[in-house]
Amino acid sequence: LPHAPGFHARSLAGHLIVWDGGNYLSIAVHGYSWNPAIAATHYQVIAFFPLQALIDRVMLPAGPVAAPVLILLATLGFGIASIFAFESLARMLLPARAVAPSVLCFAFWPASSFQMMGYPTGLISLCVILALTCHLQGRFRRSGIWLGLGTATAATVVFVGAALGLEHALAWLRTGLRPRRFLALVLWSVLALSGILAFMLYQQLAFHDPLAFVKSQAAWGTAPPPLGRLHRLIDPRWYLQQPRAGLREIGKGQALLHQGAVWQGARWIEGGAQRLVNFGAFLVALAGLVMASLTLRKAARVVTWAGWIVLLGYLWFIVSTDQNMLDAPRLLFPAIAIFVGLGLLLTRLPRWASVVAIAVLTVVSFAEMAAAAAGFWVV
Repeated sequence: LPHAPGFHARSLAGHLIVWDGGNYLSIAVHGYSWNPAIAATHYQVIAFFPLQALIDRVMLPAGPVAAPVLILLATLGFGIASIFAFESLARMLLPARAVAPSVLCFAFWPASSFQMMGYPTGLISLCVILALTCHLQGRFRRSGIWLGLGTATAATVVFVGAALGLEHALAWLRTGLRPRRFLALVLWSVLALSGILAFMLYQQLAFHDPLAFVKSQAAWGTAPPPLGRLHRLIDPRWYLQQPRAGLREIGKGQALLHQGAVWQGARWIEGGAQRLVNFGAFLVALAGLVMASLTLRKAARVVTWAGWIVLLGYLWFIVSTDQNMLDAPRLLFPAIAIFVGLGLLLTRLPRWASVVAIAVLTVVSFAEMAAAAAGFWVV
């Protein structure tokens, strides 16, 4: 793809660590800062959770050349590890014929490109998958530990913890309201939320505001009052804004290309394509969740609960704001039930359709990586 101006001035690894990856690296180098006076107008690093920044910090002594390479190897390594962890979970939940397509859908979900940009995408996936696996195996303490690590990495993991906590609470109600079981539930909840609780404690001590990370989100897009949010979520026109805007941007980019403005035209086309990918990813994710809900039974239902709670959280906290569905691939992937359901769905399609679907995901993922490598804003 055509490179961004100034691309050759930096190494590929240094160039890839941009956007959110650059914010994690900035935290590793300079620490956190917070200025509430500019919360609505300026992006601030307090919005980003600390575990990835701590990992980046470990890499910094390697030097300015080697450190970015090591950071990318770490984020990619977590991504690869999450694929093997997901395969193990898929074998617990699915018939043998559905495992391979399910794993391929997970591995080539468009969010995989962020593993090449210093994002904690793979780490989040790994924590969520291992938490679900341990829960299904009855190893509840370990599931709480993995959730605690996950909530130190991203707020989305809280929704997964909510699903597992809900199942624990229902089990407590079914087996009798014994105080000892209730105490165990409370302690498990604290363990599962330990990452975000520690982050909030740090913000209270450092900035006298435990919710600074929430308030900083205003810079990414304002939100109407609750009734206005609800209206957006039930209005199909709100969702259709994304593909319509994407097609308009692609048209504008094509016009610029005809005028000889190669980089400017390519940037508009890539931005429009991003909107189409995000809209498509949202629809595919919804199909996967529905399929998983219709098929998985008994103990596996907690996986679908977690998926739906992640989706509902995404709808309320992101889609109902002015961001709409700008970040669908990378914010929906913690809903692991998506890929379980897609594996089941693909087994019911003709083989050629299954191959085409996986090929499309693969091509989109590599196109996203190529765009990131060329300096486009991949979201």
